[in-house]
Amino acid sequence: MRIEFIASFATVTPDLSASRALYVEALGLPLEHAVGDDYLHSEAIDGSKHFGVWPLTQAAQACFGTSQWPDDVPVPQASIYAVHVQVKEHLAQFTSLEQDINLPAEYLNAIHWNLCVRLFPQYQRQADPLIVSLAKDSLNTLRKANVQIGRLTMPTDLVRPGIYNPYSDQIR
Repeated sequence: MRIEFIASFATVTPDLSASRALYVEALGLPLEHAVGDDYLHSEAIDGSKHFGVWPLTQAAQACFGTSQWPDDVPVPQASIYAVHVQVKEHLAQFTSLEQDINLPAEYLNAIHWNLCVRLFPQYQRQADPLIVSLAKDSLNTLRKANVQIGRLTMPTDLVRPGIYNPYSDQIR
């Protein structure tokens, strides 16, 4: 087996300053963060399409809706999840593997909330009913948006032979 690259990996850290000292200062990894966001990440590390350092407070917020990780749940060491999206229409051809797929916000919501629901059992927790409801609602939004409307036709009782002239209100 020949491994070409790691698609995505993020270590989860309870101490962001210590992790920054290790990964950025000691190891020299080119990690950056968005303004107002503590998530350190890079797409410029050889062998990895995405490498990140995820603060435990953000992981707790994503999984449990609070910035505090529950004491009775084991703290994760890393996030190594991949997301696969199945669509009805073929996506446009990509010129490279690095090309981003821009999904509508509705798809991102569905991925986010349903991933949360799937992660709860991994930590021996019952999913919060609000999160389950948000997951169902997000999937229903996608189902409704992707419904294909059948071809509309006139009922046979209303169809008359000939061509209708709207100016004379007569059928020829």
